[in-house]
Amino acid sequence: RQKAKISIFSIAHLSDKERMFFVTLLLGRIVEWMRRQSGTGRLRALLYMDEIYGYFPPSKNPPSKLPMMTLLKQARAFGVGVVLSTQNPVDLDYKGLSNIGTWFIGRLQTRQDIEKVIDGLSSKLGSDLSRDQILKTLSNLPKRTFFYKSAHEKGIRIFQTRWVLSYLKGPLKRADIARLTAPQKASQSASKPQETPTKSPKSDAHTAQAPILSADIEQRFDLAVSPGGLYLPHLAAEATVRYFNASRGIDESESLSLCLPLDETTDYPDWNEAQACDEDAGRAPQKPTEGVPFAPLPSCITKAKNFKSFQKALKDHLYTQKRLTLYRCRRLKAESKPHETLQSFKNRLMEILEEKSAEQKEKLQSRYARKLQTLQNRLIRAQQKLAKEQEDVGKATTGSLIDAGLAIFGAFFGGKRSAASKLGQAMKGGSKVLKEKADVQRAQEQIETIRAQIETFQNELADKLDDLEDKYRLDNYEIETFFIKPRRSDIDARMPILYWRWEPA
Repeated sequence: RQKAKISIFSIAHLSDKERMFFVTLLLGRIVEWMRRQSGTGRLRALLYMDEIYGYFPPSKNPPSKLPMMTLLKQARAFGVGVVLSTQNPVDLDYKGLSNIGTWFIGRLQTRQDIEKVIDGLSSKLGSDLSRDQILKTLSNLPKRTFFYKSAHEKGIRIFQTRWVLSYLKGPLKRADIARLTAPQKASQSASKPQETPTKSPKSDAHTAQAPILSADIEQRFDLAVSPGGLYLPHLAAEATVRYFNASRGIDESESLSLCLPLDETTDYPDWNEAQACDEDAGRAPQKPTEGVPFAPLPSCITKAKNFKSFQKALKDHLYTQKRLTLYRCRRLKAESKPHETLQSFKNRLMEILEEKSAEQKEKLQSRYARKLQTLQNRLIRAQQKLAKEQEDVGKATTGSLIDAGLAIFGAFFGGKRSAASKLGQAMKGGSKVLKEKADVQRAQEQIETIRAQIETFQNELADKLDDLEDKYRLDNYEIETFFIKPRRSDIDARMPILYWRWEPA
C-alpha cells in the first residue's frame, strides 16, 4: 500500500506581504497543475489551509482570493479537495461558503458567527431542519462536540471527538523545523550517490576546549543537563524598542532577547535569522560544563572590533523590522489598543455596534409606540361603539317584536283603527332594526380597518428593526491594519555576546 505524499509549507517566519505573495503563488501553481489533469470522481489531491483569515475575506479582494474561489468552484471535478479552517465564519467569503459541500462546525462564541453559519447553510438545510432549530443546536454545542452537515447526505449529525493527549510546543521556529526534518534529509542524502564536492564542506572538527578569544568578547555558556552533546555558537543580544505616538497617547516599550545561530561558514551575522531567546543568555554561567566539545567558530566572531558593527546591524534590523501592529475602523472612529489582538478589537467593535443598534432600535420603537398607541385607542373606541350598536340592535329587535305582537293581538281583539296603528309601529320598529344592523356592520368594518393598520405598522417596524440589525453588522465595517514605527533614537540595542548553547547528542 503506497503512502500518501505530504508537503507542508510553513510561512510563520514571513512578513504579512511575503505570506500573501507565497500563498497566492502556491494557489496559482495548484490551479495550473489542476487544469492539466483529467476529470475524475476520486480524490487525487487535498489542499488543507489552517487559519484562512485574511486570505479569503468577504469584503476585500486580496490576490489570494481569486485562485481560492477558482479551486472551490472547479477543483472537485479534477479530484482535488479543499479544506479550510478558521475560528470565525465571518472570515470567509459567502460565495465560497456556498461552494463548500461538507461543514464541521464547533462551538461558536458570538451570535454573529452563528448567524453567518446559518445564512451559509440555508441552501443546504432543506425542509428537515428549521432556522430556529439550527440556531438552538449551534448555541448549545458542548465542548469537543461538532455539528456535521454534508451536501451528499440528508439531515445533520452531531458527533463528539475522543480525548487526545498531545504535547504541543506551539508555533515552530525555523530551527525547530530544521531539527525535526534532519533525519529525513539525512536519509535522502544517504540514498543519493555521493558526488565529489566542488566546494569544501563544513568542518566537523570539534574542539575539546572553548576557543581562546579577546577578553573584550563576553562569553556565556549554557548548562549541560546530561553527558555528551555539543556547544553551538550563537550571538545573543538584548534590546528595548520604544513605540511612541503622542496624538494617540501611545508610549509602549518592548524588551527583546535574541539568539542568532552561527556556523563556521557565516561570513557576517544576519539578524533576520535571529530567534527569540527563551533562556536568559546574559546570566548564563561564565564557564562551560566540562567534557562538552565546541563547534567551530566563524572567523568574523574572533575579532572584538566586529562586535560594534554587529550591534549597529542589530539596531538597523530592529528599525526596519519592528512594528507595533494596530487596527482601526474609520467608520466607527475606533482604533485598537497596543498589543490588543484582532479578535479582541472585533469584540470591542461588536459591543460598540450593539450599543448603537440598541440606541437606534429604542428610538425607532419609541416613535412607533406612539403611533401604535393612537391606533390602539382608536380600536378601543371602535370596539366600544360596536358594543353599543349591538346593544341598540338588541333593543330595537325586542321593541319591534313587541309591536308586531301587539298589532296581531289588536287585529283579533281590537278595532281596525287600533290594529292599523299597531302595525305601523311594528313596521317602524323593523326599519330601526335594519338601521342599527347597518351601524353594527360599519363599526365592524372600522375595527377591521384599524386592525389592518396596526398590523401594517407592526410589520413595518419589524422590517426596520431587521434593517438596523443588518446595518450594524461587523461585516459592513472595514477593519484596517496599520503600524507605528520606532524612531532610531528609541531603539536601545546592547552589545552582543558570544553565547554557547548546549545541544543534546
